[in-house]
Amino acid sequence: MKFPSGGFKYDSGTYSVYGHGANPAAAAKFPTSNAAQGPTASIRNIFTKEVLRTDGSWGTFKSDPNGAHIPLDGSPF
Repeated sequence: MKFPSGGFKYDSGTYSVYGHGANPAAAAKFPTSNAAQGPTASIRNIFTKEVLRTDGSWGTFKSDPNGAHIPLDGSPF
C-alpha cells in the first residue's frame, strides 16, 4: 500500500485536490521532503494541469515536486 494511513480526492470541475498521509517511498529517497514528513495535499488546475505550490505560485508538478506537496497541519492522515 503506497499510503498506509489513507488519503482523499476531491474534484470541483476546475480544481482537483488529492491528499495523503506520509509517503514511505519519499521517506526512503527524500527524507526531508514534505511528502516524507507527514500528510500533504496537491491542488491541480484541471485545465492548465498546473499545481499550486507552497510559495503560492503555480507551475508544473515536475518543476517543484516538494513545493507541490502542501503540508496538512492537523490532518488525521
